[in-house]
Amino acid sequence: MHLLFLLGHPIRWRIVEILASGEHTAGELCEAIVAERRVERTAVSYHLRILTEADVIAARPSWSSIVYRMHPRLIGALTLITQGLTEKRDGAWFDDIVLRDDVDTVHESVLRPDARLAECWCIRKITVVRNI
Repeated sequence: MHLLFLLGHPIRWRIVEILASGEHTAGELCEAIVAERRVERTAVSYHLRILTEADVIAARPSWSSIVYRMHPRLIGALTLITQGLTEKRDGAWFDDIVLRDDVDTVHESVLRPDARLAECWCIRKITVVRNI
């Protein structure tokens, strides 16, 4: 199964996000996701099994529970996918933002990137066109 397809499901993506912080037991993952997404524990278990079978996450027994962690190659695989996309795209077509300085309605966050824009996956190049 293709990696992006696997991670495209909100529950599976949330599992990976949680595991990015380190190892967690199945119970901890279920508690967090059941509370956030309002799904049954069986749904979380199903998605844990899917991700484990695809080698996206790894599982190991620990006493009376199973401990999950992100597979070490996951970040590398995602990096390769994004590098491939970056090489294929036309950056100037998608990423340039041209602003006229005589427009009063330019949102301040576009000119001064804040935390929200810093989290954006895209690269932004801003050009201000001055009317002289």
